[in-house]
Amino acid sequence: MFNAIRQRIRDAKTVSALCLGAEKHANGQGQREPGAEHFVLAALELPDSTAARAFALLGITPDDYRSSIESQYRAALTRVGIPADPLAELDPVGIEVPPDRGPYRAQASAQNMMNVLTREVMKREQQLDSSAPLLGAHVLLAASAAQYGVCARTFLGLGIEPVRLREAAQRALEEARSLTP
Repeated sequence: MFNAIRQRIRDAKTVSALCLGAEKHANGQGQREPGAEHFVLAALELPDSTAARAFALLGITPDDYRSSIESQYRAALTRVGIPADPLAELDPVGIEVPPDRGPYRAQASAQNMMNVLTREVMKREQQLDSSAPLLGAHVLLAASAAQYGVCARTFLGLGIEPVRLREAAQRALEEARSLTP
């Protein structure tokens, strides 16, 4: 029982790191609320490196993913008649978004992804191993369930189908399990 409590505390710290990291990425792009794509970027920065390992298995880098996100934003603006050229003049890193006060806020895509993460992904993991920690590759598994939104289009823009993303994330998790005594 003590181990389960300790694991929940560790998982809470991981969720906190994911939320803070996702906010940092969203704010860096001039957005107030993070989306699923920002949680993927935050997962890539977790010390467990499983998300980064899954990306390596797919042959993509975090920079490839960031560029694909930007392409999705530009394409969306172009579709509604806003030229993409003015975006090159903006420096989103220089845009300051003040932190919100009150409850944590995220875009619907991030809320859906976190629901999938906690409801489905971690439930499966705990069936395999009750002491399974929350890792970055779990975020990718949850992201692979998205059918719509920037995150899903970003992976498709990189030529990564959801099934390939899921397979790479599962392989990264299996590799991490094999390293754990």
